[in-house]
Amino acid sequence: MTVSEGPISPFAKIFKSSAVMGAATLLSRVLGLVREQLLAAVFGASGLTDAFWVAYRIPNLLRDLFAEGSFSAAFVPIFTEEKEKARNRAISLLWSMFVLLGITTIFISCLTIIFAPNILELIAPNFLDAPKKFEITVMLIRIMAPFLTLVSIAALFMGALNTEKIFFLPALAPAFFNVAMILCILFLPNFFKSLSIPGIYALGIGVILGGTLQVIFQFPILLRKGIGPRGPIKIFSK
Repeated sequence: MTVSEGPISPFAKIFKSSAVMGAATLLSRVLGLVREQLLAAVFGASGLTDAFWVAYRIPNLLRDLFAEGSFSAAFVPIFTEEKEKARNRAISLLWSMFVLLGITTIFISCLTIIFAPNILELIAPNFLDAPKKFEITVMLIRIMAPFLTLVSIAALFMGALNTEKIFFLPALAPAFFNVAMILCILFLPNFFKSLSIPGIYALGIGVILGGTLQVIFQFPILLRKGIGPRGPIKIFSK
């Protein structure tokens, strides 16, 4: 005689969701540790490493606002509420936010590229004493400026998928960032140096590649859940 299992309790569902997200986060943290060790082994505690961290600070500060900040915090409950009323309207909202977020962050990224020297003078004025270091840092800022758009879109997709009760795969997306960084650290510096290009630029390329993979990884999941691109797109509504 078999004993039928009853419905899964809300506590069990929460525990399961927390466990799978914790596992994905742990994997990302382990890969992040590997990334940091490789970065230290390849580049060491040099002025060029300082240049990367200063340049990376800029999109990271803006990321707190657009990706993990108030924008995402406001979107998820509104998207959930709209989905309960009319799923098609919620999907339209998702892609309207995609367009709005894309336009906003691309505009900010363009300003960052244009005013990179001025921004660097503001946040690290001591770099002016080392012209070569200053020049490399400015270039790294410009290379990594689009990361703001990529990570913001990735966070938007993650929020939408979480409302569909998909947690593990979106939480795994940041691991792809670390994988991209690790690969770029391993294979690009020597190649760049053979072209007389500073090897530290490999880190900037890794950041952009990692952000791109976070977006690409989640997009097919959106399609499978039936929340792929759909209109009408309304940037402003009553």
